[in-house]
Amino acid sequence: MAVEKTKKDCKYIDTGICDYAGSEGCASCSLLFANEREQNEIAEGWKVTQSYLPDDIDAVHLSAECQFCRGDKGEADAYALVEMAHHEPEFLKRKFFGLGSAERAKIGSLITIPMPICSRCRKLLNKANNAKWIATGISVVIMMIALSFVPAFRDPDFSQWYIPLLAIAAAGLVGYAIGSVLEKRFKAQVEKEILADIEELPLIKNMMARGWFPFHKQNASNNNIIISKKKPRPNVLFKRAAD
Repeated sequence: MAVEKTKKDCKYIDTGICDYAGSEGCASCSLLFANEREQNEIAEGWKVTQSYLPDDIDAVHLSAECQFCRGDKGEADAYALVEMAHHEPEFLKRKFFGLGSAERAKIGSLITIPMPICSRCRKLLNKANNAKWIATGISVVIMMIALSFVPAFRDPDFSQWYIPLLAIAAAGLVGYAIGSVLEKRFKAQVEKEILADIEELPLIKNMMARGWFPFHKQNASNNNIIISKKKPRPNVLFKRAAD
């Protein structure tokens, strides 16, 4: 649902920076507390950022289809938040709390793209990502149950209290090792069924060809992509109103 823009006198209303920074309304716009010079710098910098964005970026994140399915696309019910960075526009920073000579920052643009993902892909990822922790938990529980049947360990006067603790820790390590092996197998299976590596996603491939790069190595099967049931900024548009 579109948000009404209340600051009708803002010279940036209905421009590219308004669609992005003011997507959720004027009260949350990053230009609100900036002075005129800073506002101009932000707006001009966003024009540079937009020039490196694919034209279909909004069509992708607004799509109802999962972007991670191989083959037939499922219906998306959540969003994988993918962070992408670019060297442009030029941004100068100073070391030591703003003092010293200015040098160019490695990152000029940083955006978070909400990529639609379906329940099937999320379940497959959960299966792959949680295997070692489930195996660890099961091993620890089994060991605790087994120790409860040893009379000596139930004796309050038992002096070697550390033995059951070591046994539980050892069980956890064994479970973790078994789970890690299972996890590798699950991940290999998952990556045949879905696009687990974000660099395989068509939009991300297109962006990387334009100089974008993942802010950090993100692979959905490595459990380092945040998945949200709701889009953090429901009305955000990246390029619709590029000037």
